[in-house]
Amino acid sequence: NKLVAITGIMADYQLDVLAVQEIGFIQDPNHLLQSVGVKLIHSRNEHAGTGILIRSELLKYVRARIGDDDDGRLAAIMLERDGVKTAVLSLYMPCGLDQAGADSKELELAARTPPIPRSATE
Repeated sequence: NKLVAITGIMADYQLDVLAVQEIGFIQDPNHLLQSVGVKLIHSRNEHAGTGILIRSELLKYVRARIGDDDDGRLAAIMLERDGVKTAVLSLYMPCGLDQAGADSKELELAARTPPIPRSATE
């Protein structure tokens, strides 16, 4: 599984949080990741999917989770520790949108990506 392989990279570089895209559909990703101490907060669909890998011990600092389960293009969390808030986003925008026609399906999907609610960023 590529997510488990990515956790090795997280360990090598001592990363606490990592945004990922194109993760696809995984039936129970956190069951796979539990043994390496990482949790996946994700938005998924069968062909795409974005997510945020976070070390399990940091979950107590997650104050908000944002996802778009319709098309898998946005996953976000708000972390807060000692009064300091940090937003982490994983947003997938396909290449070529600048050249897409006004009636392009990809452009329509990108326009539907929901905005981040203000309450999650305050």
